[in-house]
Amino acid sequence: MDFPAYICLLVALIGLSYPAVRLSKKSKSMILAVVVNVLALIPGCILLWMRSSGVSATLQMNVGDNAAMDFWSVWVKLCPLLFLEILACLALSAVAGVVYLVMCFIGKDWKSAGLPLTYLMLTIGHCLFVLHWLSENLPDA
Repeated sequence: MDFPAYICLLVALIGLSYPAVRLSKKSKSMILAVVVNVLALIPGCILLWMRSSGVSATLQMNVGDNAAMDFWSVWVKLCPLLFLEILACLALSAVAGVVYLVMCFIGKDWKSAGLPLTYLMLTIGHCLFVLHWLSENLPDA
């Protein structure tokens, strides 16, 4: 399971969030990356809550437990929306990374680009982890 790697990625993102937000020259790409990370936490938290409460993504595993059946039906309805959200987050973070690279290339400002580029790449990794989690936990009858 990828959970330990995901936790390490979250710790790195949280550790870099404070210095990244406190930069004197904040770009719109950095602000967008922070927003994308917050939005990418939503599906991850829902999945974690689902798994920790004992609900399975497979319907037959929830038979006999009314709460699990109710959560599964909510999961069926939320799953397409969460996929759209995480795909939009992934696209936005990839575009933000490319835009930031182009701006660094044009401005030749590579000395201060290390922290923002690292944060943007971790944001893309965060979105990919959540997308992987969602694809592993598709609702199944």
